[in-house]
Amino acid sequence: MTASSGLIASRADVARIEQVPLAARPLVQSTYELLRQAAAEHGEREALVFVLKGSADEPPFVYSYDALLHRVTQAANLFHRLGVGAGDVVAYALPNLPQTHFVLYGARPPASPARSIRCSRQSTSSRSPRSGGEGAGDARARSGR
Repeated sequence: MTASSGLIASRADVARIEQVPLAARPLVQSTYELLRQAAAEHGEREALVFVLKGSADEPPFVYSYDALLHRVTQAANLFHRLGVGAGDVVAYALPNLPQTHFVLYGARPPASPARSIRCSRQSTSSRSPRSGGEGAGDARARSGR
C-alpha cells in the first residue's frame, strides 16, 4: 500500500495507521462537520446510492455529497424550528431509506442524540419490545413537547 492510496489491505497497513496517535489526527467534532468537510472535498460525487427493490435493472436514487448535506441541513433546521436543542433526543421510526439518513444526521447537530425505535408489524402499542424504551409519543408527552 502506498501512503496516498488510503486503502487498508494488510495488517502492516493497520500497524502503520495506528502509529499516529488519535490525538494527532485532524478529527471533526460532529457528524455534521464531517458531512460539511466531505461535501467540500467531494461535492457532486456519489455519497448515498439507494436501490429501492434491489433489482439490477432499476435506476438507483443517487445523492451527491452536496445534496446529502443539503437534505441533512434541511432536517436539522426542521428539528431546530421544532425546539430540539443540545441534549434533546430525537426518536424516529423509519425504514431503511435515504430519508432515514437525513433524519439520523440532521438530528445530530448540535450534539443531540438520535434514537431509532425498532418497530415490528406485529406490535400494536406505541411501546416496542426491541426498542428498550418508550414510543415516540410517550417521549414527547414526558418531555412536554
